[in-house]
Amino acid sequence: MRKQLNTLYVTTEGAWLHKDGANIVMEVEQQVRARLPVHMLESLVCFGRVLVSPPLLGYCAEQGISTCFLTPNGKFLARVEGPVSGNVLLRRQQY
Repeated sequence: MRKQLNTLYVTTEGAWLHKDGANIVMEVEQQVRARLPVHMLESLVCFGRVLVSPPLLGYCAEQGISTCFLTPNGKFLARVEGPVSGNVLLRRQQY
């Protein structure tokens, strides 16, 4: 059975995402708005002025969860991804 993973879209301006155990916690104006388990996510997309804590970025990279930052209008800014396994030289020889 294939496990379907989700993408978390954060569009709330001024949101702060941080790690609490194995959960992603979203706070807006120092109030917890959402708490999601990390094992259910495949990627995290942040629109506009969204802050992500460095421990959460590191944890997402370790777990294989990509984090993407976009402007409020959706223009691509950056993406953070963990290490990718594979051997480029081996793939060239196989090709």
